[in-house]
Amino acid sequence: MRRFTVTITTASGIIHAFQSSSSSMFASHMKTGETGVSNLFISRNDIINSSFISENDENNEYRATAKRALNDIAAAFDDKDDEEEVALKQSKLQQRQQQPSVLGNMDLPSGATLATSVEQWSDANCVTFDVTLPMTELDMSLRQIDGINRASSSLRLDLKTLQYVSNVGTDSSVVSTIGNEMLSQLMDAVGRRSSAVVIDSVAPDCASGLRVGDVLVGTSATMGEQVWAKSTLVGIRSAISSRKVMGREITLRIARFPNLCPSRLMSAQSLTESFELSLYKPLGIQVADDVETGGVRVTNIAANATAAVRSTVAIGDKIVGVDSPLKSGEMRTVSTVDGLVSSVTGRLPGQPVRLKFERVVQVDAFDEVAKSDEAAKSSVRTIVPGSNAHKLLLSRCRRVLNKYLSAHESPITRSTALRSNMPVQAANKVLQALNEASAPIDSKTLSLVMESYLSCRDADSALKAYEDCVGLNACASEAVADRTRFPKIKPEASIKDLSICTSLLKAHAARGDFVSGGRVLTAMEGKSGQFSIFVDSVPAADWTHDDIPIGSDVVCYNIVLDAACRSGNVDAALTLFDSMCSMNDGTVAPNMVTYNTLMGAFAREGRVSDVYTLFYEAKQRGLVADKITYTTLIKAACQQGDEQKGLDLLNEMVKVGIQPDVVTFNTVIEALCGSGKWYMAKGLTADMERRRVEANAVTYNLLMSGLLQADKAAATLTLFEVALADRSTASLAETVELYTTAIAASAKLADYDRTMDLYSRMVDAKLEPNIKTLTAIISSCVSSENYSASIPFIEAIKSEGTDRISLKAAIRAYCATDNTPLAWELLSEDRAGHKQLTGKDARQAFDTMLESSLRSGDYDLAKGLIEEMILVHNFIPAKWTYKAILRGLGLSRPEDRNVKYTLKKESDPSSSSAEKFDYLLHVLDIMLRRNLAVDISFYSTILFEATKLGGNARRVGSLMPKAKTYTSETRDEMINMKLTWSALIRQNLDFRKVDPDQILLPKLVLRTNSKSTKGATRRMYAAEQSVYLRNKRIKEEVEDKKNIMT
Repeated sequence: MRRFTVTITTASGIIHAFQSSSSSMFASHMKTGETGVSNLFISRNDIINSSFISENDENNEYRATAKRALNDIAAAFDDKDDEEEVALKQSKLQQRQQQPSVLGNMDLPSGATLATSVEQWSDANCVTFDVTLPMTELDMSLRQIDGINRASSSLRLDLKTLQYVSNVGTDSSVVSTIGNEMLSQLMDAVGRRSSAVVIDSVAPDCASGLRVGDVLVGTSATMGEQVWAKSTLVGIRSAISSRKVMGREITLRIARFPNLCPSRLMSAQSLTESFELSLYKPLGIQVADDVETGGVRVTNIAANATAAVRSTVAIGDKIVGVDSPLKSGEMRTVSTVDGLVSSVTGRLPGQPVRLKFERVVQVDAFDEVAKSDEAAKSSVRTIVPGSNAHKLLLSRCRRVLNKYLSAHESPITRSTALRSNMPVQAANKVLQALNEASAPIDSKTLSLVMESYLSCRDADSALKAYEDCVGLNACASEAVADRTRFPKIKPEASIKDLSICTSLLKAHAARGDFVSGGRVLTAMEGKSGQFSIFVDSVPAADWTHDDIPIGSDVVCYNIVLDAACRSGNVDAALTLFDSMCSMNDGTVAPNMVTYNTLMGAFAREGRVSDVYTLFYEAKQRGLVADKITYTTLIKAACQQGDEQKGLDLLNEMVKVGIQPDVVTFNTVIEALCGSGKWYMAKGLTADMERRRVEANAVTYNLLMSGLLQADKAAATLTLFEVALADRSTASLAETVELYTTAIAASAKLADYDRTMDLYSRMVDAKLEPNIKTLTAIISSCVSSENYSASIPFIEAIKSEGTDRISLKAAIRAYCATDNTPLAWELLSEDRAGHKQLTGKDARQAFDTMLESSLRSGDYDLAKGLIEEMILVHNFIPAKWTYKAILRGLGLSRPEDRNVKYTLKKESDPSSSSAEKFDYLLHVLDIMLRRNLAVDISFYSTILFEATKLGGNARRVGSLMPKAKTYTSETRDEMINMKLTWSALIRQNLDFRKVDPDQILLPKLVLRTNSKSTKGATRRMYAAEQSVYLRNKRIKEEVEDKKNIMT
């Protein structure tokens, strides 16, 4: 956007309208002669909507700008309400700009410029800048420290004389001004560096703008303006010596850490507190002159003193002032007892005396948060709100919060597994200290407390902290706040400001509670008793202070919008978006972040056309697309399977001057790997290197997953090992996700030894395996037939909670180790709870357990499994179920034995054929109860087994074709619906006594369709033929029986 200045001359003065591409507000300044300067702030959206910027005729542009500016100024002077509204907007802007930040005090020396090329430090908020100083202003000393061994040099370098000076005086006391506490903080800040140089002391009259604790990381070269890195006192001394010969100035590169504090802040110290008290004669106190320090001190309190005196005044308090009896509000200094007595006795009867007291308070040291719970308790006592002790306590709390919050958000911890919950512990100890002191909190400290919780994704604690400290319900309802956690903290509702409410909205967004977020917005805008724009039955509470609302801005609305989108309620998000567009004041007009959020929601739902509609609407509003915009468009294209469109958009964003980042590249790489175009994804990583975009752990995980999906498990392991061997990528490869993918690749290769090696290296790297890691290990044990080795990992998964894949692997491992009852218990818990195994997965789990129980000869367990499968969970047995049963019984044909879900162990040889046949009949009965058709192959196997057993089994088997015929021909008179095959075989039929054609039979339906092969049909006919008993033999047996009877 073009920078320009418009000057308009009017009768009332000169108006300057400024516009900057990096500013979010426009300002118009009017000089009105002797009356001073008036400021009128115009929002960016108002200017854009009024076509403030035009690329056409410049004269018309200036003329239109002048006219609008004059109209705005006239309206500002004519309408007092508009002027107050402008002032309110200006105060909101200043409030937003001055809100608490972990950056702390980052004022830089005059003339300093931010360094373009800096190194990473453990403190994320470190600022590196260059400052050019005359040689005469180097009135300071340096000290060298070692971050690894946590040591400092015994000598200092005086830059004015370039001489080394000892750090230890004649009395063996350290003469450095840096302090041990700050020195320890600096060692934490410089991280794992063996050498760094810090400013140890600065002369009081030094005008360089540098301060104690700054780290000197570079100096000017001997000739030219280039800055060379320095990390030792010797190197800096040599550089300054040579530079003095060639010039009069030198450029120093300084790294400044914002959260350093002097050692006295955290150490034990004495504070002088002052308070005033109005008393009536007699005062009830005895005083005496303080000979040592001067003034008047309280020596005793009379027995008849008032309750206010006894509860407030203490022996040893110093009286430093008394109010004037003639001039109200004037406080006179007290230096002697006589002067105090004279001032008190000269008052009229009944006239009060107001005295000003001073008291010295001892404050203990504030220990580090990581120590015991007593650390925070012992540092403070009950204090008076607003006192110096209270201010000191809050300063200490902010220092602790800043320290751990900045370390948590550093680039080093953000890219590795070094992140911890230390900010949460720091926030807990801060609230505990305030609770023990029965003290209130201020807005800056509470904002840091809430941000500390949010940095560790602990939104619930952030909400509870708000209720404890503010005393209002965090959901902006009239319900009573829950203050049970830190009840002694004095709640102060007036401290809530835009910063605190922004953190509150973030907490609700992290919980996915956009409804409460909308109610908070309503309360912030002073709309008490009204409902939010979402479907909500709870009205907003009154959060105004002196009838002045907190107010909101587009940042707050974007937080709630994002919460609605992430919860999957796009309709609610659109409702909020429409309300933003309909507001006339322009304070919450949608910006590019708003559009990016909605576009991302549409992209996740696959609504690509809506994504482009929003994109073009944002362009019409004059908003400029950014990196996130193009990344969202690329994601939408890739979700449609159009990877080429994604690549085209990637090239387009480069052409318009937007540098893609690793997230943008990962979006395209994920799509390419998902569609099997791994080599194109590999080429894109080469493009990343050319553009100097560093790959992250997600990039490697996508590439490895793509290789694994393409059945290139060996190549997956090779890529992982190469990444670990390279120093530049080793830290990226040592993540739980990459180790998990590598273990999954070894499981696919059935390489148990490789799996255990990877797991051992993962533990050595102090990486905690997750559920996916344990699942991959179990799968590797199962695929390599090391079933017993998987049991400890299964138990670990059960304690953490299983997912779909881990549950399937655990059931297979239990079954393979003859622990089928445990597998059944695991499946039953899942079916009664989360039901992660459904449909095909659950049926396959039953098939595995059926096969395992039958191989082990546990027919009672197998009967219970088939009953639960068919009767309880209503599964219809598939062909794999029948094959699993036959494999478990050892009755499967050779072509059915090597299938995917076969357990590679032999059936129990002690099982008799009669038990097997009885189980087969039980399966038929269960199918009959559900009126289900029986697989034709399973039916044929039953008949062959009946023929093999002979006797009663064969006679029952010979009746099955008749039952099939009766059922198919609907001969209901021959069917007994209550009869089962198991009951029929227990009758021990004798065809010499009973005519088989007259026996009532159970129902039997076969599943035959077009998919049944001719071989299966021929096999069925052969089975029926084998079990068939000829009628002639039966009739002869009947005649013989009759002859014997006669």
